[in-house]
This record gives sequence, structure tokens and C-alpha cells, in this order.
Amino acid sequence: MKKLLVVIALIMAVTASAQTIIPKVGMTLSTLDGETIDQTDYFDSYKYTPGFAFGVGYRIGFGELISIQPELLFIQKGWKNEYGFDDGIGYLERYTETVKLNYLELPILLRIALGPDNFKFHINAGPSIGFGINGKYDSKYEYGYPGFLDSITSDGDVKFEDSPDNEEDLFIPNRIEFGAQIGGGVTLFDKVMIDVRYGLGLTDLNDDGKSKNRVLQFTVGVPIRL
Repeated sequence: MKKLLVVIALIMAVTASAQTIIPKVGMTLSTLDGETIDQTDYFDSYKYTPGFAFGVGYRIGFGELISIQPELLFIQKGWKNEYGFDDGIGYLERYTETVKLNYLELPILLRIALGPDNFKFHINAGPSIGFGINGKYDSKYEYGYPGFLDSITSDGDVKFEDSPDNEEDLFIPNRIEFGAQIGGGVTLFDKVMIDVRYGLGLTDLNDDGKSKNRVLQFTVGVPIRL
């Protein structure tokens, strides 16, 4: 048994010869699948809200085709809600809420690459775990008649805990998020990597309802071979 483990370790050491660090930065478009955290049910739609992401990947190659790529990322998630009401004779109500969530995220991806060095296409997929840090929210409620609208605005912090410190805070009970990611991209001239990825939260933000993150991620990285 010990000899077998030694042989496997030697094979992995030989085959895992290509190691690459990839600093990367980019943007996100995120939304929510399910109910809002405060479980209101009158929103017409969830829309995508922009954010940013940056971090570093560490690719361990097993030949030219297959590699494993763990990453450590700071990534913004969140959502935007919009609600509208019109009574048909001029009176209207509009409500907009935007929530930004900051996470540290660790995806571990299986990566398959094809093509020449000057234009190498790749696909990747794998699990991820996220750790909620903090966030911000703002909302605006408008009501009245066109040209004579009154408005109420509010904003505050988002905290990953069971209860808020004050009435202005929005709280999210579940700090840890398990998810899955799938995507692909290209590496140009072995110098610039463009990656597009879709992330699905598999755990709910709220204990009492369905509320999962959905994130589109667009990043540009610089592969540095070791």
C-alpha cells in the first residue's frame, strides 16, 4: 500500500509540472433567485446589479489538456428589486431597492483547455464556498401624481448575523454560501486570459425562504508561469 501511494505521488509530481499564478480582475452582474431577505412578496421583478471582482488563481496542470484551478476572490453579489403600481387615473407608486453583498470566495475548478498557445479555448466547472463579509443597501419609495411625486429614501449596512444592531440594518442569517460555477474563455498568446463564468448559490441566504445568489462574472487575468 505504501509503495502504491509513493508511485501515485511520483506520478502526480511528474505530471503536475505546469503551475501558473493568475492575478485577475473584472466585473459581476448579480441577482437573486427566490424571495427577498425581508420576505416581501410585492416585487414585480429582480434585476441584475453590477459589481466587481478581483483575486488570484493557482493552476496546477496535468498535461496540456487538464488542470485544477483553485482561486481566492473578493466578489460582489446582490440584486435590484423594482415594483410599480398605477391606478389608471394618474396615481402611481414606485419602489426600488438595491443590495450589494461583499464575499470572499474559494472556487475549485476543473479546467479543460484546447487549441494552440496563441488562442487557447477553455471550459471550467466546479464547486465553490463563499464567506459573507458585509454589504450596503439603499431604497427609494415614490408616490403621488406625475410632476408631484413625494419620495422616501433609506440606506444602511448589510450584516451577516441573526439580528441587526439597529433598525437601519438589513441582516442575512447565513454567512456561508456553498455554490457551483461553470464557464469558459480564451487565453491569448499565453499572456492574457479572458474568462466568463456563471455562479449558482446552492444554499439559501435566509433560513425561512428560498433566496439564492446568481452571478455572472467577467474577468481578465494575466497567467504567470512558475
